Amino acid sequence: MGVERRGGIDPSFLSRAKQRWLEAATSAVHGRAVSNAPVRSGYLKGSIDKRVLTDQGTVFTPVHYAPHVEYGTIHMAAQPFLRPALDTSRGDLMRLWQRYLREEL
Repeated sequence: MGVERRGGIDPSFLSRAKQRWLEAATSAVHGRAVSNAPVRSGYLKGSIDKRVLTDQGTVFTPVHYAPHVEYGTIHMAAQPFLRPALDTSRGDLMRLWQRYLREEL
């Protein structure tokens, strides 16, 4: 691997590190979101999914009432599960980024 190539630095090392990091980071946030999700029937918890594209990772749920659970309503207190998953993962995400960059160098 490495970043050196004839005529300069190989820019693909950053792309490889980024893709590996996106996969790992999205999985980490996904796992925490599933753990954080409140359970009444289990449908919301089971619906949490992840998707990794070229430049972004997304953790989401297609359940129509998920925003009401996350943010609350005038009749129900918020039970956040997505935002705390990201917030509690931040330190791990930075360590993962450093690790994958180091491994690609």
